[in-house]
Amino acid sequence: MISKFKAYRKNDKIHFAMQNKIIFNSQLSLFGARYISKTVVIPTGKQFTAENQRNLVFAELFEQFMLYDKIAIKIDRQNLPLYFLLKELGLPRVEELIEKKIIELLLWSPIIGMKTGTKREDGTIDQSTIFDGKPPLFSGHHSDSDFNPEANLNILLNRFSLTRESKRRFKRKALKQYKLPNLEIAEKSAEIVMGAYKENKLANLDLAYIKEPEELDFDKRTKLLNLGSEVLVTTLLADRGYLSNNNFAHLSLIKDSVIQIESALKVESNNSKIFQIENIPLLKQLVLDGVIEFNSVFELRKRSVVKNYREWIHSVSDKSDSLSITKDYIDEISGKNNFFDTNKGKLIRNVGMYGLGLGLGSVVGGNLGLVAGGIIVKGAEIGLGLFDFFVLDGLLKGWNPQMFIEEIDQLTKKEK
Repeated sequence: MISKFKAYRKNDKIHFAMQNKIIFNSQLSLFGARYISKTVVIPTGKQFTAENQRNLVFAELFEQFMLYDKIAIKIDRQNLPLYFLLKELGLPRVEELIEKKIIELLLWSPIIGMKTGTKREDGTIDQSTIFDGKPPLFSGHHSDSDFNPEANLNILLNRFSLTRESKRRFKRKALKQYKLPNLEIAEKSAEIVMGAYKENKLANLDLAYIKEPEELDFDKRTKLLNLGSEVLVTTLLADRGYLSNNNFAHLSLIKDSVIQIESALKVESNNSKIFQIENIPLLKQLVLDGVIEFNSVFELRKRSVVKNYREWIHSVSDKSDSLSITKDYIDEISGKNNFFDTNKGKLIRNVGMYGLGLGLGSVVGGNLGLVAGGIIVKGAEIGLGLFDFFVLDGLLKGWNPQMFIEEIDQLTKKEK
């Protein structure tokens, strides 16, 4: 199965590349705030011990490395996520992940908040002062000086006893992978939520438009703030084309183009269903149970079987949910979905022998009639690595997703 491609020109040649699937990771930032800087309250319960949460962070990372092309890590002011990774994985490994563009760093500067009241002399909060006739929410961003990528890296590297050259080399590579959110979008998050409230679109979230926003009590304002935080995150992720596995409650408030960020939920749900079909524990559980070592992920994700599965699971998740993924999976492993036996597959296989041109992008995109009608530029070179991998070598023809399951199954037996 071939997924979405995008065309680009390099040295006057046309190439085709798959669009990267990038998953947003905010768990590292939350772990750092709870257990490193201790600036966020740790929930009660055995599952919230530092060791348990550390294991969950690694299990989540393992699955993300396996199922996505890249991970976009939310970076805070103290750069605690990178601090954690450097302490746990070591400088060479983190440097490799950055240099190979497997991880990128989203420097998080947007804020959304609300007034909580005035602090009394005895330390209690007078919540009555929130009724000042002003909108209950405000949004914006931290100052530029607080969120300068180079300064952010300096804060991080000053925590380690590294040579001057090691720091300089790491900083040079890491700076290339820093990304900044669109602050114009961030500043609209409070406006989006307040507009939805006044249009009574939040009634199903226990925020019916009964009172004016300025008259809402503390609890209702807190609900609006939580909703605003979700809107802030999703609009920024959509702007960057990131995926998220958070189950956001508010997606109906935002235009359809934003909903694609939640496709990671479908990918992970579909993947879980396939593992269930094959009676194999989930990837996360295999790591949590110590059946698979976390560090094995760096070699595993490079294997062609894993790369093909990663592409396939995203491709079918664009059109299937966990209810229908079973049929897609069974069809694929039984050979019913053989791409090269379709008209499009035959056309690509045939023209591939003659050295095609612009037609490949149109074929993959679905415009078979246009290509067959002659809109093919003879002689234009195609990026042979991609073309060989997906067409000429016949890897897709001989590959099916069960090979990935067998790979994981063999690994679990090997490590027992």
